[in-house]
Amino acid sequence: MFSNHYPTPGWLRSLKPFLYCSIFLLMLLPIISWQWFEGHKMNVYVLFLTPAFLFILTPMMDFLLGRDQINPTDYESRTLSMMPYYRLLPILCAPTYAALLCWSTYIFTTMDWGFLAQIAWLFSIGTLGGMVAINVAHELIHKNSNLERFCGGFLLSMVCYPGFKIEHIRHHHVIRINTELIKISRDFDVGIFVFFMSMTLNKPLAFFLGKIHRKFA
Repeated sequence: MFSNHYPTPGWLRSLKPFLYCSIFLLMLLPIISWQWFEGHKMNVYVLFLTPAFLFILTPMMDFLLGRDQINPTDYESRTLSMMPYYRLLPILCAPTYAALLCWSTYIFTTMDWGFLAQIAWLFSIGTLGGMVAINVAHELIHKNSNLERFCGGFLLSMVCYPGFKIEHIRHHHVIRINTELIKISRDFDVGIFVFFMSMTLNKPLAFFLGKIHRKFA
């Protein structure tokens, strides 16, 4: 959305290991907005706190803080991936988002809210699901341990996209096919809504690939 090619300050890069925990703080945003709306009787627009933070404040901070142009080497990546801290963080996203989803569903079904409030709530929880569940799950399904792969599949199930675990691993990385008939990667000049419809129509692909894999594995 914004472009800033200035490098990230060194002091900020030193905080990087701790900033990864911010993903759990983001999941507090719906709770804060709900408290402001119900507890302090504020305007219904406070329920849009989560998307406002993610789509407005986050790009602004991204622009101001600059681009981190320093990546770990292959050796450092392997070392970091074996550290308990970095392995535990994505795993904890599964029970945390599950708890948030259960709580938010309870709030949605028990509160006497108007149409705008309901839309704001669904948009907030859905946006967090796309960020927390799908992004983190994408990393977990590539891991070697059964626990990490299970947590990845569990996260994908909570956003109604369990087939991605098969599509991405068996098709994108193994077969490496992206055709006009079966679209698994978005072309550079294709809009998100057109791509979303093509992916939705290709949902049976995951079950077909799973069946082929079980047959020849």
